[in-house]
Amino acid sequence: MVDSNIYVKNELLHQKFIILTLYVDNSIIIGNDMEFLHAIKECLTTSFEMTYEGLIKDVDECLGMVVQRNMDIKSINISQNKHLIRIFKKFNMNT
Repeated sequence: MVDSNIYVKNELLHQKFIILTLYVDNSIIIGNDMEFLHAIKECLTTSFEMTYEGLIKDVDECLGMVVQRNMDIKSINISQNKHLIRIFKKFNMNT
């Protein structure tokens, strides 16, 4: 577990990973191998009552996080800057 709502599973031998974000009744599964993604999704749907909304190709903001993907260098950047700015404004703090 990386954060209280972000889980990471690595298969180093096969160079596969999954990042699962959960918040209340929303989730996103991110990974670098479609077969691995489908296997994890199937495992989760047999254990929990879930609906599948389909493949999200361009995630911009979800669960208060900004997700940026760079397919050229195969990177994913997740930040919560917008969430922090909202909190700072709520409590009249300078950013």
